[in-house]
Amino acid sequence: MPFLTPPTTGQLAHIRRRNTGCYTGINVGIERVLGKLAGKVARMSLGQLFRNFKRQRVRTTNLCQLFRKFNLEKINLSTSGVGVELSFQETDKDAAWELYIEMLTRIITKPLPAEVGDEKTALDSVYSLFPTTREILRRHGRKTIEFSKVAIPVLNQVVRPFTAKWHRESLSGALANTAKREEFREELAVLQEELRNYNRLLADIAGVEDLTDLEQVE
Repeated sequence: MPFLTPPTTGQLAHIRRRNTGCYTGINVGIERVLGKLAGKVARMSLGQLFRNFKRQRVRTTNLCQLFRKFNLEKINLSTSGVGVELSFQETDKDAAWELYIEMLTRIITKPLPAEVGDEKTALDSVYSLFPTTREILRRHGRKTIEFSKVAIPVLNQVVRPFTAKWHRESLSGALANTAKREEFREELAVLQEELRNYNRLLADIAGVEDLTDLEQVE
């Protein structure tokens, strides 16, 4: 059996140089990758970094539970609608904020004392929710699909029954009758409480402080 000859000093030096070159190649490769990543991050603005961070933290909310949370149980959802999970994006929040401000500054969320106010003006204010909401949805486009899942059921099931009834009554001259005006105001007060709940929901979506109850409602 032949004896193994130990490597010479020159051979050992060659092996060390070869191994060092391998490790150096690996380190250079890693440094290049890290350099590219660092360059990409450096080119991103603080706004982009913040938006990316927020996108990773977007919370989801069940549509049915959201309506219940804000006492809008009147809204009936289909079997598929009950299981809908919402993930509000910045465009949804912007749309909610716009509608929130519109409602907060209109008669529809304010009391209508018996001694002041005009029933026809109040009815027009309630009806204006339709074109206002449509305009917001149209302007923000498809990026507000999550917001539309909230706004459309509220319009169709909370607002529309009231406006459909009293639009007919108004055309027939019923609001000139004292008893009818009292009935209108009673039903308006019920609707206004639901719309105040809706306004609280909008503030929640927009992620802002709710000012719905800032002023005393008598």
